[in-house]
Amino acid sequence: CPHDIRVSASKEESLSPRDVEGRRATKERLKDRLSYEFNEVSVDITTVHMYQSIDPKTLERLGEAPVVTYEVEVEILPRANLFDACNNRDRRRVEFLAQEVLDTTRMLTQEIKLQSLS
Repeated sequence: CPHDIRVSASKEESLSPRDVEGRRATKERLKDRLSYEFNEVSVDITTVHMYQSIDPKTLERLGEAPVVTYEVEVEILPRANLFDACNNRDRRRVEFLAQEVLDTTRMLTQEIKLQSLS
C-alpha cells in the first residue's frame, strides 16, 4: 500500500475565536489518537474518520460513511528548542534532533513491518 510521507518545519500558534469568526466547517475529522514521547520526540498515531458532507448550519453529518485514514506523526518537542538551535547555527544540536527523528521513524517502520508479517 502506498504511503504519503511529508517533512515540514513549523511553529504552532493558537487561534482566538475572533480568528475563525464567520467561517463554516465544510468537513469533519473525528480523531482517535495515541501519543507517546521518546526523549525529545513525540509520536502521534491517529485513526481519522472524515466526513465530507456537513450541513453548515447545524454541523450535522448527512448520512455518509466516513473515509477512514491512519496517520503517524513524528515531531520534535518544543522543549528541544529546534528553532533556537537553527537560529544560533548550532549544527550539533540540529543534527542530534534530526537523528532522534530518524531513529524514531526507523523504529516505527520496523514495528509496522513486524506487525504486517504476523
